[in-house]
Amino acid sequence: MNKYRLAKQIMNYKKISLLPLLCMTAMLVFLSSVRADENTVSVTITKPEHGALELRAVTLDNDGYVTDIKATPLVLPYAMKKDVETCAVICLPEKGYVTEKMTYSLTKKDGTKEDLEANIKERKDKAGNVVYRFALLRFKAESPVTSCVINAQNKLNAAQITFKEPSVDDGTLEVSYMWNGGEQKVKSKDVAPLDTDLVLLLTSKDPKRRPNVSYKEVGTENVKPVEVKYYSDLKVWRGVLRIQRATEIIVTYGPDDLMVTFVSPTADKGSLDITYQKDGEEKRLITSGKVLRGTELTLKLTRKKESFELKVNYKGEDGKLTPVELSEQADKSFVGKIVVKSDIQIFTSFEDTNTAIAEQVWEGIEVYPNPFAASLTIKNLSALVGRYELVTLQGLTVRAGEIQSSELSIDTEELPLGIYFARLSAASGEIRIVRLVKY
Repeated sequence: MNKYRLAKQIMNYKKISLLPLLCMTAMLVFLSSVRADENTVSVTITKPEHGALELRAVTLDNDGYVTDIKATPLVLPYAMKKDVETCAVICLPEKGYVTEKMTYSLTKKDGTKEDLEANIKERKDKAGNVVYRFALLRFKAESPVTSCVINAQNKLNAAQITFKEPSVDDGTLEVSYMWNGGEQKVKSKDVAPLDTDLVLLLTSKDPKRRPNVSYKEVGTENVKPVEVKYYSDLKVWRGVLRIQRATEIIVTYGPDDLMVTFVSPTADKGSLDITYQKDGEEKRLITSGKVLRGTELTLKLTRKKESFELKVNYKGEDGKLTPVELSEQADKSFVGKIVVKSDIQIFTSFEDTNTAIAEQVWEGIEVYPNPFAASLTIKNLSALVGRYELVTLQGLTVRAGEIQSSELSIDTEELPLGIYFARLSAASGEIRIVRLVKY
């Protein structure tokens, strides 16, 4: 037997020997695929206009609530295990669009088809902003569904933003919003998604002037203010505006004035004189008023009795009560300094150390409600004998009387809306001041 014939016989032998094995392997693959088809659903996605969809794995707790949605999308087409896996279909519309509707097109074992509308949910961050919208997908073990095609419809959901850039002599304006985890800059006549927070960052070239921001929605005549906060370390003002419809942003520049609120002590206690420098001249605050940001106030106080313990505090926009350091002068007066960085309230206390009322006495005194409307009540559980005065922000006394009972009602119905101070005076001369607001 020559070498050629021997080699041919060997090759034929291998072919015959391997054939049963190959057939058996193919049969096993076929059977396993059949069993897999019975326990899985093939999931695919039809790409929607103006956006995309992603399929992501979901983790559930023992009660069936979603605890986590994975960040990495699953590779499609995906064989989803029945009664085992739960997936989330993530809506990723283009900027200015929102997913209006999502459907699952199902094919069953018998060849019949069915379309079901998905229940779209929202995932929000801690601030309440929508991170993305999604729908859950899960199949029961007994489900006859073999395949699922996901479809979505996106609609325009944006509004045009218009504004006029400040002049180079005034300052700058920067408008932006967050979208899909990134910052989106906005130019005038650009569109921004509805229910989005626009962030406004403004600067002023003149440190004595500030930007005043307002807005007007298209179709309305009302011009509404936008509250802006100053960040001294960055030298910028920041405001936030939620977009509900097409909006015009209006920026003007004016004096950077801040409100200084105080109540002068009564003559039997002492005096309070507040001065500051403006344009090289000494100015005086007779009553509560406004000064430029960064103004240094000089507080000069006197006391009628040396037994009076003199204290001065002020409260800024942070709500914290800050003591003012006082230095005694040669004329027996006391001087302190305050640099105005926000709207502030100044409080003075002249407590007679010889005849001071115990703090627990004042704890039994309550003025309510706050805010008030038609009436105010002074609850006097400590049986304090004294007097009350209701004073306006400008220092005008609008109501006054004696405190002689456990409960005193004050008619305030005809008073205009605004800020008031209830000044409570004990028979000993000690005073307590309560800030009130009428709505």
